[in-house]
Amino acid sequence: MSTLLSPNSALYSLQSPSPSTSTPKSKPLFVSPPNTISIPPTHPNYKPHSQSHLFKSLKTSSKTLIIPSAASGDFSSPSPRPPSLKSRLNNGEALYGLFLCSFSPTLAEIAGLSGYDFVVLDMEHGYGGISEALDCLRALAGTLTPAILRLPETSAAWAKKALDLGPQGIMFPMIENSKDAKKAVSYCRYPPNGVRGAAHPIIRASGYGIESGYLNSVEEDLLIMCQVESEDAAEKAAEIAAVEGVDCIQMGPLDLSASMGYLWDPGNKKVREMMRRIEKDVIGSLDKGKNKAKGAYLAGFAMPHDSPEQLKARGYHMVSGAVDVALFRSAAVEDVKKFKMSNDHSDDEDDDDDDDDGITDGDEDDDEKYWTPSPQSHTTCSTYKITYRSGRAMASLNSTLKSRLRNGETLYGIFLDSFSPIIAEISGHAGYDFVVVDMEHGFGGISEALSCLHALAATQTPAILRLPECSAVWTKKALDLGPQGLMFPMIHTPELAQKAVSYCRYPKAGTRGVAHPIARASMYGLDPAYLDWCEEELLIMCQIESEEAVEKVQEIAATDGLDCIMIGPVDLSANMGYIRDPGNEKAVKRVQEVEKAVLGMKPKGNKRVYLAGFAMPHDEPKELKKRGYHMVCGTVDVALFRDAASKDVVNFKTAA
Repeated sequence: MSTLLSPNSALYSLQSPSPSTSTPKSKPLFVSPPNTISIPPTHPNYKPHSQSHLFKSLKTSSKTLIIPSAASGDFSSPSPRPPSLKSRLNNGEALYGLFLCSFSPTLAEIAGLSGYDFVVLDMEHGYGGISEALDCLRALAGTLTPAILRLPETSAAWAKKALDLGPQGIMFPMIENSKDAKKAVSYCRYPPNGVRGAAHPIIRASGYGIESGYLNSVEEDLLIMCQVESEDAAEKAAEIAAVEGVDCIQMGPLDLSASMGYLWDPGNKKVREMMRRIEKDVIGSLDKGKNKAKGAYLAGFAMPHDSPEQLKARGYHMVSGAVDVALFRSAAVEDVKKFKMSNDHSDDEDDDDDDDDGITDGDEDDDEKYWTPSPQSHTTCSTYKITYRSGRAMASLNSTLKSRLRNGETLYGIFLDSFSPIIAEISGHAGYDFVVVDMEHGFGGISEALSCLHALAATQTPAILRLPECSAVWTKKALDLGPQGLMFPMIHTPELAQKAVSYCRYPKAGTRGVAHPIARASMYGLDPAYLDWCEEELLIMCQIESEEAVEKVQEIAATDGLDCIMIGPVDLSANMGYIRDPGNEKAVKRVQEVEKAVLGMKPKGNKRVYLAGFAMPHDEPKELKKRGYHMVCGTVDVALFRDAASKDVVNFKTAA
C-alpha cells in the first residue's frame, strides 16, 4: 500500500471540533486536516486562505469530519464545490471557460492549469462518452477546475449517468420551451422533486458515499444550464429562463443560425438581432437576492464576429471562448505555416521583429481560436499541400464510394466488430474497398470508432459506420467523426427511412445538430467544402431486416436522399422464425424479393439506389456479385480471425 493511502498517513488523521471531543486512535477515519493542502501563489485559482475551500465540514454525532475534495488530489469528493460556480456567479463574477471535445485528460488538465474558470465536457459533439468524461473530470479535479457536462440529448438516462460522475454543472441541448426546461430540471432532482435515479451511496458525486451531506447540497450547488438553439426557442427564452431550477441559459449561435436558414452565415444581421433579443430577455429575468438568484444567468459562446470581450461587455455571466480542438488546430496550422513558408535566411532577417509578434499579430490571431479560421489565413500556405488522408476526403488518391458506385464499380468490404485500430489498419492495407465499423453489434462506441477511423485514414480506406439504432443522437455523433457512409439498422418503414435521411441533413433540409466548424468531418474546420460534401457524397444506407420491411422495400428505397439498401439476412431470417436456419428457402425467397425490387428501380437522372449485401455460407460473395449487387461484405473481422485461428490449432493438433 502506498504512503498516501496508509492508515497512518495524514489522510487518516482526525480533527476534533474542540478539546472536549475526541476520537479513539484505534478507529481512524478517512479525513484530512486543513493544513495538509496548500495552493501555490502562482496557481491561477490561488486566493488567500483558499486552502479552506478544499474541505467540507460534516457533523457526525460529536465529531466534525473534514472531507477533502477531489480537487485536493484525493477522491472522496468529485469536484471543488466551495466556492461553487453558482456562488461565484451570485457574487458577480464573470466566468470564462473552454469546451473540451477531444476528451483528452491531458488537454483537460492543461486547460485547468491554464486558468479557465470552468471546462465544458461536450458529450453532444465531442468524441467521448461517460467513461471518457470520468477520466477528464479526474484530471480537472487535480487542477481545482469545475467541470460542466453537456449531454448528447435531454433525457433522464443521460442526465442520471452524467450527474453520478459529480460535475458542478450540467448543460441540456436543444431546449425548445418551458416544458422541456421543466423536464430537464426534474431529471436533476431526486424524488419527490424530480425523477433522478437514486444511487447516491455509491456514486462519485457523493465521494462514493463518504460525503454524507451530498443530498443536502446537490440541489443548491448544481448549475443547471439550458441551451437556446432554435428560432422557436428564442421566442420563448424568457419563459425558459423563468422555470424554477433553471440557473443559466446557454446560447447556441450555430444551431440558432441554422434554424433561421443561415447555416453558412452565423453572423447574419437577423441572427445577431435575434441574439440581442434573447440577451435582453434573459438578463432582464435575473433578480439576485440575498441568498440566491432568481431568473437565469446568461452564458454564450464567442464567434469570429463576436469576441469574448464583446460578450462580457454586453452582460454575459459565463463566456466560452474556444473549443480545445479548434484552439490546437489554429496553433498547429500556424506552426506548420511558419516552418514551411520560411527560407534559409529568415532567421537573420526576422530577429528584429520577434519582440513585436505578440503585439502586431495578436489582434489578427484572436478570431482563429473560436470556430472556423478565415479562408485568408490559409491562402498563404499555397506553396505546400496538406494531404488529409481520411475516409471522407482522400486527397484525390481515391474517389468517394458514391463516385465509384456511379462509375459502375462493385465494391468489396469487411465488417469490423473488434474495434481494434490494428485490425482496422490491416484491413485497409489488405485492399478492402471499405470497412464497416459496426457500432450495432461491435464492441465499441464513439471514441473507439474514432481510433479505427484514424487507422483506416492512414491506409486511404473509406469507413462506413453502422449505428446501434436509428436516432438523431447517434447520427450526429457518428457523422461528426467523418465517415464516408452511415448505415441505419432495422429500417422497417418508409417513415423511418425519411427520419434517417433527416438526421443526416443540416437544417432546414434536416435536423442534424450543427458543429461542423470543429468536427473531424470538416477537418476540424479546415475544409470549407464540407457542407457541400456531406449533402452530395455521404453514402446513406438503410438495412432491410424484417418481413415488414420487405413488404415496403420499394417505398423505403424511393426515399429521397437514401442511397443504398443493405440486406440483413441474419435478422431477416430470425424475424421469420428461422434463427437457426438463415438459408431456409422461405428466407432466401424474401431476400430475392428485395433484390428484384431494388435492382429493378430506374435511376432518377444521375442518381440511383444501390444494393448491398452480406455473404452467408449458403450465399458466397461471388454469387452476390453475379446477381448484380453493388456492394458486398464478405465477412466480419472476428469471424475471419476465429476461422484462421481454429484452422491453425487444428493443423497443429492433427499433425503427425
